[in-house]
Amino acid sequence: MKTISQLFLMQKISSMLINIASNNGNKCYSTKVNKEIDCTYSHGVKLLNTLEELGLVETERNGRIRNIKLTEKGKEFAKHLVEIKNMSVETEVRNL
Repeated sequence: MKTISQLFLMQKISSMLINIASNNGNKCYSTKVNKEIDCTYSHGVKLLNTLEELGLVETERNGRIRNIKLTEKGKEFAKHLVEIKNMSVETEVRNL
Protein backbone atom coordinates (compact mmCIF):
# COMPACT_ATOMS: atom_id res chain seq x y z
CA MET A 1 0.00 0.00 0.00
CA LYS A 2 1.28 3.47 -0.88
CA THR A 3 1.77 6.09 1.81
CA ILE A 4 -0.16 9.35 1.74
CA SER A 5 2.97 11.29 0.84
CA GLN A 6 3.65 8.89 -2.06
CA LEU A 7 0.12 9.41 -3.31
CA PHE A 8 0.18 13.19 -3.18
CA LEU A 9 3.83 14.05 -3.74
CA MET A 10 6.45 13.00 -6.22
CA GLN A 11 8.64 11.14 -3.78
CA LYS A 12 12.07 11.85 -5.29
CA ILE A 13 11.60 15.55 -5.93
CA SER A 14 10.06 16.19 -2.50
CA SER A 15 12.82 14.09 -0.89
CA MET A 16 15.41 16.15 -2.75
CA LEU A 17 13.96 19.43 -1.56
CA ILE A 18 13.67 18.20 2.05
CA ASN A 19 17.23 16.85 1.92
CA ILE A 20 18.61 20.17 0.68
CA ALA A 21 16.67 21.97 3.42
CA SER A 22 18.12 19.65 6.06
CA ASN A 23 21.51 21.29 5.46
CA ASN A 24 20.22 24.28 7.47
CA GLY A 25 20.80 26.82 4.70
CA ASN A 26 24.33 25.64 3.99
CA LYS A 27 25.26 24.83 0.43
CA CYS A 28 25.33 21.17 -0.48
CA TYR A 29 26.31 19.40 -3.64
CA SER A 30 24.18 17.40 -6.04
CA THR A 31 26.10 14.10 -5.94
CA LYS A 32 25.64 13.90 -2.17
CA VAL A 33 21.93 14.69 -2.37
CA ASN A 34 21.39 12.12 -5.14
CA LYS A 35 23.12 9.46 -3.08
CA GLU A 36 21.11 10.25 0.06
CA ILE A 37 17.76 10.03 -1.74
CA ASP A 38 18.81 6.98 -3.79
CA CYS A 39 18.60 8.72 -7.15
CA THR A 40 20.65 8.15 -10.28
CA TYR A 41 22.87 10.95 -11.54
CA SER A 42 20.81 11.59 -14.69
CA HIS A 43 17.49 11.58 -12.85
CA GLY A 44 18.96 13.84 -10.14
CA VAL A 45 20.13 16.35 -12.76
CA LYS A 46 16.65 16.41 -14.28
CA LEU A 47 14.99 16.93 -10.89
CA LEU A 48 17.48 19.61 -9.89
CA ASN A 49 16.94 21.47 -13.17
CA THR A 50 13.19 21.37 -12.55
CA LEU A 51 13.62 22.76 -9.03
CA GLU A 52 15.85 25.50 -10.40
CA GLU A 53 13.38 26.40 -13.17
CA LEU A 54 10.64 26.69 -10.52
CA GLY A 55 12.80 29.07 -8.51
CA LEU A 56 13.08 26.73 -5.52
CA VAL A 57 16.87 26.27 -5.64
CA GLU A 58 19.89 28.11 -6.94
CA THR A 59 22.95 26.27 -8.19
CA GLU A 60 26.47 27.32 -8.95
CA ARG A 61 29.32 25.37 -10.46
CA ASN A 62 32.59 25.09 -8.59
CA GLY A 63 34.72 23.03 -10.94
CA ARG A 64 32.98 19.68 -11.32
CA ILE A 65 30.86 20.21 -8.21
CA ARG A 66 27.39 21.72 -8.50
CA ASN A 67 26.52 23.50 -5.25
CA ILE A 68 22.84 23.79 -4.34
CA LYS A 69 21.13 26.33 -2.11
CA LEU A 70 17.43 26.84 -1.40
CA THR A 71 15.81 30.12 -2.33
CA GLU A 72 13.37 31.75 0.09
CA LYS A 73 10.54 30.20 -1.93
CA GLY A 74 12.28 26.82 -1.71
CA LYS A 75 12.64 27.12 2.06
CA GLU A 76 8.92 27.79 2.35
CA PHE A 77 8.03 24.81 0.15
CA ALA A 78 10.41 22.54 2.07
CA LYS A 79 8.84 23.62 5.36
CA HIS A 80 5.39 22.65 4.09
CA LEU A 81 6.64 19.37 2.66
CA VAL A 82 8.09 18.41 6.03
CA GLU A 83 4.76 19.24 7.68
CA ILE A 84 2.87 17.10 5.14
CA LYS A 85 5.34 14.26 5.55
CA ASN A 86 4.97 14.39 9.34
CA MET A 87 1.18 14.41 9.05
CA SER A 88 1.23 11.39 6.77
CA VAL A 89 3.46 9.46 9.18
CA GLU A 90 1.11 10.27 12.06
CA THR A 91 -1.89 9.08 10.04
CA GLU A 92 -0.12 5.84 9.05
CA VAL A 93 0.82 5.11 12.68
CA ARG A 94 -2.76 5.63 13.80
CA ASN A 95 -3.98 3.24 11.10
CA LEU A 96 -1.76 0.38 12.27
